[in-house]
Amino acid sequence: MTKQEKDPIREKRIDYEIVVDAYDAEERAIGWYYYLADKISFPFLAKWKKTNKKTGAIADWKYWVDKGYEF
Repeated sequence: MTKQEKDPIREKRIDYEIVVDAYDAEERAIGWYYYLADKISFPFLAKWKKTNKKTGAIADWKYWVDKGYEF
């Protein structure tokens, strides 16, 4: 787990769109599953960038994990 500053915009999105009304680990996992399923479509084209800036659903997931949140 990396030390990452709190991002209030991302925190609000996670609370209000992803794990909203989740009462236990299973419900949080389902919330993440459907959030990622809605935001990512496979297969997708990708272009390698030298910068390590993460955006979108993957960045939300990485942020959540890096903050130490768990199911």
